[in-house]
Amino acid sequence: MRVRAADREPGAASALSLLPVSLVHGLCAAVCAAAYCTGLSGELVHDDVWAIVNNPDLRPSAPFTNIFHNDFWGKSMGDNSSHKSYRPLCTLTFKLNILLGGMTPLYFHMVNLGLHCTVTSLLLYTCDMAVFRDRRLAFLVAVLFAVHPIHTEAVTGIVGRADVLACVLFLLAFLSYLRSVNSTYIGKCFPPTSSPFFLLLSLFLGTCAMLVKETGITVFGVCLIYDLLVLCSNRLPINLSADRIGGLLKLSAPYLKRAGFVTVFLTYTYLLTFNAWLLLAPITLCYDWQVGSIPLVESLWDTRNVATVVFGLAMLLLTWNCLLSVQKLKHREVLVGLLFLVFPFIPASNLFFRVGFVVAERVLYMPSMGYCILVVHGLNRLCGVLSKWGATVLTVTMLLVVGLFFWKTLKQNEVWLSREALFRSGVQTLPLNAKVHYNYANFLKDYGRHDEAVYHYKTALRLYPRHASALNNLGTLTKDVSEAEVHYREALKLNPQHNRALFNLGNLLKSQKKLAEAEQLLRDSVRFGPQFADAYSSLAALLAEQERFGEADDVYMRGIENCPENSDLHNNYGVFLVDRGNGNGASGHYLHAIRLNPKHYVAMVNLGRLLRSANKNKEAETWYKR
Repeated sequence: MRVRAADREPGAASALSLLPVSLVHGLCAAVCAAAYCTGLSGELVHDDVWAIVNNPDLRPSAPFTNIFHNDFWGKSMGDNSSHKSYRPLCTLTFKLNILLGGMTPLYFHMVNLGLHCTVTSLLLYTCDMAVFRDRRLAFLVAVLFAVHPIHTEAVTGIVGRADVLACVLFLLAFLSYLRSVNSTYIGKCFPPTSSPFFLLLSLFLGTCAMLVKETGITVFGVCLIYDLLVLCSNRLPINLSADRIGGLLKLSAPYLKRAGFVTVFLTYTYLLTFNAWLLLAPITLCYDWQVGSIPLVESLWDTRNVATVVFGLAMLLLTWNCLLSVQKLKHREVLVGLLFLVFPFIPASNLFFRVGFVVAERVLYMPSMGYCILVVHGLNRLCGVLSKWGATVLTVTMLLVVGLFFWKTLKQNEVWLSREALFRSGVQTLPLNAKVHYNYANFLKDYGRHDEAVYHYKTALRLYPRHASALNNLGTLTKDVSEAEVHYREALKLNPQHNRALFNLGNLLKSQKKLAEAEQLLRDSVRFGPQFADAYSSLAALLAEQERFGEADDVYMRGIENCPENSDLHNNYGVFLVDRGNGNGASGHYLHAIRLNPKHYVAMVNLGRLLRSANKNKEAETWYKR
């Protein structure tokens, strides 16, 4: 299929235009499924573990209302340690996933893939009805979007559902807004609102998008600017003379000079260019771009600033072309492409307010819609001015790019199939990123591959010596006690409130009978990590050894209050109560531990022993068998 200029006679047909609409959308869905089906067998990895597996709001016993009080990771929005990412509607879909299919990863992946197919279909419809008004070009945009490798983190990574679902609501809100405007008057005057229902629906869907992912709110800006420049275009002529532009540049010159010498601004500006490059050439992809992945721009003469300038000029030319074109009701695809590209990326740009990352591939999911629209528009314009053979070569090249994107997406799916594959790929892709070495070391430590873990912890510290958690974890694997103590103390110098380093050092000193310092360290561990259940157990055990039973009991009760879902804490308190002669109380806590964790065999054995000591051998036998 050769793409031709969009300025064709209305009613001109093509093979694709003659196909039923449902079949065209079905083809897009098939392309999506083919590109991402290899990721359906993946595990819950990386952030999925924290947002789903370890999220207290997603446990069966947790009430639905908690979702609307806590952040995306299950912490109270008022907590100082909260991420402040309020996405209750996305968390609600995870909750429903678990209620209907349990923690089986396949069902999470199926929902994500279904949402990606929905976005692709909506993008096809949007481009066909409101952008190109040419089903062939809309189909090419949708296919390019469907297979773009930058989407792998959002689609194959379960936590990326926030971006995909927000994109569904973003497009529905945009389409509802267009539906609310009286199409009879478009381009002639300020068109009236023909359907208040669709206007209210647009506001509702946009709000829902915001409650799925913060970037969803940008749909309102897109709607208003599209309304102003396209729907009301004849009432807004643009007369920017050369004198006015010169005056504007003169007024802004002092600001431009100041900004040019602020190195942080240069870094964040380059990040825009870097994200644009990921969309254009998604060759190097990684699940984490922090801690040394992108060196800071520290000089005005850094060659990367050239890329920033080129990118800025290209965006200015596109914007200028867009403003001129929409006044003639031509090439509105440039406007829509820019709006879809720029607005959804603003919250993640770091230019207006700081966010918790420098680059994250999943935040490019929504902006990539604009990128795909602009690419297809450019291809269409080139085909219009080239000869027949030139246009054919260009079209074949585009199909080759789509094929390469498809292949790259299949390869990226393999990266997200397991924790090991993900972390190993991070080390291979970004060997200078301290965080990927740290994450891989944690995985190796969990699976008993301690020598490899030590190597990667040391590599992380070589790249980023101030990594307190790497020092703490390295200490836990160090066989020499004195060397381990050095690591813990170095971690605490970097972060005096590191509750796990406090806990580890406290236990180490406890084993050396340095009880006073050990007690203080464990108390600090509890103070700085009130949800860290192991610290309560260790502190209470230390107090019990000194026969300070009342204080130990208070520590256990405080721990159970702050960590009500921790089965180990209930089991340990049961052991304490048995030693204090309170068998009935101990039995209750053993049973509670088993209710929280039906596979807690230690609590079952302890309960069996307790029943046996009370001559309840039949009941004891039942628990031993379990």
